[in-house]
Amino acid sequence: MIVARARRQAAVIREMAEAGDPAATALLPIAGLLQKSAAEVELLPPSFWVALA
Repeated sequence: MIVARARRQAAVIREMAEAGDPAATALLPIAGLLQKSAAEVELLPPSFWVALA
């Protein structure tokens, strides 16, 4: 869910920027960070997601 959400948000920012939205264009660096974060989250081991008691 986290990875999909980050990637979707990055895609929306890019789509809006391509359509000429100046605010979205200014957010393009953030889209890159979202994409990078999604890739980093995918690398986390399953044990990371185990709740601690």
